[in-house]
Amino acid sequence: MIYNSNDIFINKVIDFNIGDILEEYYKSSSLRRHHLPINLVSIDKIYPHQELLSTNKIIDIIKNGILEIKDFEDILLIHKDNKYYIVDGHHRIAAQILINKKDIEAKIYSLN
Repeated sequence: MIYNSNDIFINKVIDFNIGDILEEYYKSSSLRRHHLPINLVSIDKIYPHQELLSTNKIIDIIKNGILEIKDFEDILLIHKDNKYYIVDGHHRIAAQILINKKDIEAKIYSLN
């Protein structure tokens, strides 16, 4: 079974090409991902770009407690224009939404 992102990230359709933001991130970042600080971000400010999400993967994340494993790769967001765009972590963020978390921990790279 597949979730449509709109079923989880309600009213969060991106109105421009995330590829441009990702390209800007990869070109401008002299920092590597592991050097970015971890911040708490409100779910309300997070925007996806992945249209389809695997229901099985989301359920596995919730059932296996992957949200609590610190060795798992950090969620990565790009901050631009007061919004946070998901680079890595769509399924983990969707799982957190489904268990009613209001904020998530993520590494943030700012393009403002």
